[in-house]
Amino acid sequence: MEQGRLLHTNFSRRFLLIWALTYTLPRAAGAQSTATPTPLPSPTATPTFWVVAITPASGPSAGDTAVSVTGAGFENGATLSIGGIPASGVHYLSAQEIQAYTPQLQPGTLFDVTVLNPDIVSATLVNGWLADFLDVPQGSGFHDSVEKVFRAGVSSGCGAGNYCPTNPVTRQQMAVFLLKGEHGSSYVPPMCTGTFLDVLCPSPFANWIEELAAEGITGGCGGGNFCPTASVTRQQMAVFLLKAKHGSSYVPPTCTGVFSDVQCPSLFADWIEELYAEAITSGCQSSPLLYCPNGLVSRGQIAVFLVRTFNFQASVTPTPAVTPTPALTPTPTPEPQQANVALLADCFSCGILGTSCVMHFNPNAVSIAVGGTVTWNYAPNGNPFEPNSHSVTGNGWDSGVHTGAFSYSHTFTQAGTYTYSCSVGHLKPKPRDPCWPACCTELYHETGVVIVGP
Repeated sequence: MEQGRLLHTNFSRRFLLIWALTYTLPRAAGAQSTATPTPLPSPTATPTFWVVAITPASGPSAGDTAVSVTGAGFENGATLSIGGIPASGVHYLSAQEIQAYTPQLQPGTLFDVTVLNPDIVSATLVNGWLADFLDVPQGSGFHDSVEKVFRAGVSSGCGAGNYCPTNPVTRQQMAVFLLKGEHGSSYVPPMCTGTFLDVLCPSPFANWIEELAAEGITGGCGGGNFCPTASVTRQQMAVFLLKAKHGSSYVPPTCTGVFSDVQCPSLFADWIEELYAEAITSGCQSSPLLYCPNGLVSRGQIAVFLVRTFNFQASVTPTPAVTPTPALTPTPTPEPQQANVALLADCFSCGILGTSCVMHFNPNAVSIAVGGTVTWNYAPNGNPFEPNSHSVTGNGWDSGVHTGAFSYSHTFTQAGTYTYSCSVGHLKPKPRDPCWPACCTELYHETGVVIVGP
């Protein structure tokens, strides 16, 4: 399973300096030295307290998954938290391993894994734990690939803690998947200029679609169109993937007749058979061997294809970082009396890719004292596709439905853990705007947690 990036730790009092030692042999009188001086390297610090991995690295969002956290410098009495929420049943095995059970967490989200020693020094594995999507459990054949593309930032969920693995992939979605797979999750394509007749510029997918064409990965669907909302077939996907992997000038070997349902020669046969030769696909049936060239590609299937095409790895090498050592006798900090939570709702791509129409709270979990107040805030960010309604609802409190910017507060008078939810509604379709289908009127929901201490 994948591991997140490492960590904030402290080892200012405990480290090993490794120095390179040199000396000079005596030489005869009058001899000239021809040796080039060897510069001494900088001293290397070896940390003695850090978190290296959590195994497994993902599990059900409901919690109670047995995990083993490995690293160095763990002390007897250390605690473990995931996403800032304490794990249960923490068992100290050695200075290199702690076992525990995961807490309940928001599904479809990455969380930091933190070990806190009794001397109040902590080490954190950033994004080490994935709370599984509700519709992609551990037993799903797509789970490992979905986790890899999600950790890589190439694909995300479709809202409400789901991934929607059975939903078909459209051509406009494929443009984003391929370019992020090729260039990385932080890639931003150039601004559109209006290449295709049926792709409004600007619009959510226009930049991605036009860059895909600029790189020679697609030429559209004919007649100056791209057909952005059409579903991608398995035979079309073969061309998309191989051109994204090898370049627009790539020409696959001539077909030999591998699949019973792919005529050789034919328009897509060379591409399909090369996809099979590179072990990116194994077909849709083994006996007889079939490819199902006209079948539609689902979100679960594209996760598998992207992992195999771009070789997304399952692990990340941790890198330690130093944090200041706290006081040896710290004064306990009481729970705050107030907390603010920002509601973030991105409806930019109408929920098709899942990088939009996805909601979350910042922070997702907050802790306050009994009698404390939590305030939820929503502020429009100027995006023309923002939601036009939103609300916050918990057990015994309800903000009601609001439009535009709003702020809602609730005071908690009893200790406990409170789960709440928020709903947003999308903008209605804009007249004469083909980019926005009827799905934009749907509601989406997300949950958060308030922990009220004594």
